[in-house]
Amino acid sequence: MSSKSRRKVTKNLSVQKQPKVGRAPGKRPTPSPAPKPGTVTSRALKPATPAKAVKATPTAAPVKPGVKAPLVKAAKARDGQFGCLDAAVMVLGQSGKPMRCKPIVEQAIARKLWSTGGKTPSATLYAAVIREIRDKGSSSRFVKKERGLFALRGKGA
Repeated sequence: MSSKSRRKVTKNLSVQKQPKVGRAPGKRPTPSPAPKPGTVTSRALKPATPAKAVKATPTAAPVKPGVKAPLVKAAKARDGQFGCLDAAVMVLGQSGKPMRCKPIVEQAIARKLWSTGGKTPSATLYAAVIREIRDKGSSSRFVKKERGLFALRGKGA
């Protein structure tokens, strides 16, 4: 018997073909087209080269021994504006009650706390708040009250 075709001999000595495992019976696999000349295939790839060492660049001025490093503020304003989460904290803190993302964004943009060129800034804020709640857990600044309704932890909770 050939190794290519799988055959099964039954009791009455008739030969039956068995379908190959992993595909539907009666279906033949479609052959992949031959690569064009000059294209690189996965077999012709070169082995990976080791990554080059990257020099560490100092991001801040060196701190002298015995001198305390300056404290970094939680919300840094860039050109008088904050990020969407920091702006949401300010808006929710001033309102004192749970709010939905669309009114938070509208108030933050009206007060010039945050500016964006995106088409869906409320979706951006919603995703950022959900991500902070998921990643930080009980130390998050936000609490989800209902579907789409957020409040500051401790205020309006």
